[in-house]
Amino acid sequence: VEFWFKDAMRGSCSPQLSWSCFSGNCGTSSNTVNGTIFQDSQQCQSEGYFTTTLISNKPFQFRAASCCWISNVNGGSRWQFLTTVDLGTRSDIGKPNTSPKTTFPVAIRVPQNCLAVFQLLAHDPENDTVRCRYGTASNNECGSCSQSGNFILDQNACTLIYYPNANVGSYVFELEIEDFPTQQISLRYNDGTSSIKSTSDYLSQIPLHFVIDVVFLSYSSFSSCVLPLSSFSFPFWYPVSLLPSRTAETDNGVLLFRSHHPILRGGGLPRLHKIMLVATFENPWPRMLYLTSLCFVFSLLVGPSAPSCIFGQYRPRFLPPTPAYGDHLHATVGRTFQLHISAEAAMDRIVDYIISGPINIRHMMVNTGNPATAIIEWTPMERDERDYVPVCFVAVTVNHYQSKLRCVLIQVGSASNRAIRVGEANVVCTDTTMTLSVLKSSIEGLHENHLRLNDPSCSVSSNGTHIIASVSLNSCGTQIKETQENIIFENEITSFDNLHEVITRKHEVQIPFSCSFPKKSNISASFHAHKGAYIFSEAGFGRFTYIFEFYTNRHYSSIIDPASYPVEVELQDMLYMEIQVQSSLSSIELFVESCRATAHDDPNDSLYYDIIKNGCFEDDTVVAYPGNQMQFRFGMEAFTFIGSFEQVYMSCTVILCKSGDPNTRCVQGCTNRTSSGHHYRKRSLASETQRHYISQGPLHLAKRSLGINSGGNYNSALNLNVLIIGLVIIATVAMASAVLIYKTKMSHEIKYERLPLGEHSTTR
Repeated sequence: VEFWFKDAMRGSCSPQLSWSCFSGNCGTSSNTVNGTIFQDSQQCQSEGYFTTTLISNKPFQFRAASCCWISNVNGGSRWQFLTTVDLGTRSDIGKPNTSPKTTFPVAIRVPQNCLAVFQLLAHDPENDTVRCRYGTASNNECGSCSQSGNFILDQNACTLIYYPNANVGSYVFELEIEDFPTQQISLRYNDGTSSIKSTSDYLSQIPLHFVIDVVFLSYSSFSSCVLPLSSFSFPFWYPVSLLPSRTAETDNGVLLFRSHHPILRGGGLPRLHKIMLVATFENPWPRMLYLTSLCFVFSLLVGPSAPSCIFGQYRPRFLPPTPAYGDHLHATVGRTFQLHISAEAAMDRIVDYIISGPINIRHMMVNTGNPATAIIEWTPMERDERDYVPVCFVAVTVNHYQSKLRCVLIQVGSASNRAIRVGEANVVCTDTTMTLSVLKSSIEGLHENHLRLNDPSCSVSSNGTHIIASVSLNSCGTQIKETQENIIFENEITSFDNLHEVITRKHEVQIPFSCSFPKKSNISASFHAHKGAYIFSEAGFGRFTYIFEFYTNRHYSSIIDPASYPVEVELQDMLYMEIQVQSSLSSIELFVESCRATAHDDPNDSLYYDIIKNGCFEDDTVVAYPGNQMQFRFGMEAFTFIGSFEQVYMSCTVILCKSGDPNTRCVQGCTNRTSSGHHYRKRSLASETQRHYISQGPLHLAKRSLGINSGGNYNSALNLNVLIIGLVIIATVAMASAVLIYKTKMSHEIKYERLPLGEHSTTR
């Protein structure tokens, strides 16, 4: 049995963890092999592994313990990790359990004034239920064994949520990741005994320990800020005194203040502004300080918080071709795997990426700035075959702002089992869609019921002769790559196996396809935001076209001119939308299964608001208007997202059905179930199409509307403290953290509300 673990050190790259048997028969262990994953001038992360030879497959535990954490708010000094292993043969899959896969980069930071959601990667190869919890002292799972009120752990989703304004200091987190069977199973041991595991009994335990730091800035400046007396207010949370200059009042009644120079601990952190509004602390322990005044952009700086919490401004935002969080990618033993990533930060400059992954992973910066691109490379070895290898990364700016955490899983295949077959196919590209048709007879062993696209929820269709995949350019996991001459949209048909099957007799299939569009110039005078027709082809339905338009009135007498996009609206204006299908078939009907608003032109955007879900109206202002079976007309009141997003896109999932069939999704209408994401069975003569994604927009909120609502977003507060977050267990001269994995998901929906119109209203 192989055991893999990671540790992170501050100051050097000397591994700190030493594992010993805590209970049970742990067998005989080999020497530990270590390799560096990431290293810079301040910290290092490494991965190690060792092999244990066992004479029994009964449960046992490994433990690592030592001293010391860095000084922390929790008051803890010693650290300890405990991992539980049970290698009994599972009754459901006929082999031993495999522990969840996880990793976490070192030295992760978040601005002190910004809400942050950290989705901890916790993938289970057997699709068991995975939960994350705090370790307990009674079980020897932690050293400090404490929790912070500013951080909330969603155990079922393995999500750590940070609420702004934590006090200065370091916070220790000692978590246990556990996997639970989805149904009662038995574990059989080689001594003839067995044990029963219910859905509340964990199968393995993986420790994940780290420290979150709130670090203040060493800073000195000399400047001033002019404030009208009428707007001068101080909602400080801690006593401060402001020192007026010797010219305390000018002729026009404006009070002038000059900067004082608080010297705060934590050098080497970003300087965000050169103007600091006065402050002499009456107590050396500062807390969140800010001014509500017309000069708020020069708030009192006590640390490196963000002037804006919106990703893409100071905090980097990922761009295509960066894969989505949780994507499953494929690599082959002995072949170099490449992952292309890109990000931008309009108000800063991206200089690097922090990477966490397997031994010998590396990254190369292609270019810095905006956007900043990099290539992550890794060559799997034989020991990685059939494994799921986690990789996480963040983008970092010159002023130390960081992007959201992005994690993917790399599934490693065998080089010897990957025979290359050449088939016959055709790709049709339009400005909104791409369609691949593969001749069945040209590739032996194609099983259309076991094929899908990059997004597992997107499957393919089939007729008597061809496999057909037809997708929008911004859906179904389509990735965008950019060269100096072209923009390239890429997707891939891959095979999958039934999760409940133990063996397979199907070939592994990978059929990549792409559409390339030349770039005439970076900025084109002929560019229009308006989306044209969506043209798809599918078995049993032939070629059909979806058209998504906004109309000027509820009579649907005229569309909004495509040349006028983005469409400018005001809050609570009525929006009139129509989706229609054009087809040579007459006995078909259109069904709109879902519609959501997103802040970006991406149906999988993490920032969204459901309007229609499972065929049901979710927004209470939605109105349906009469239309024929080839049309769907609806309206709703305009809104904006909380957080100063000026634009809104509409993205819908549509299905085409043959009329008269009582078993289609169109006939079911509104259902209360949530989408399971499974692949429904495909037939040669289908009664309904696959789900297709179409979008239109953007809608641009008028400046008057934006001005009314700009004051409700606390995430934009200009307080400059910073949280530095890392996967760390910190000793006096080094920090070590552990994620122990032996070889054998998260569903977080953020709710958004319609913004109030009242100038003094607040949102929560």
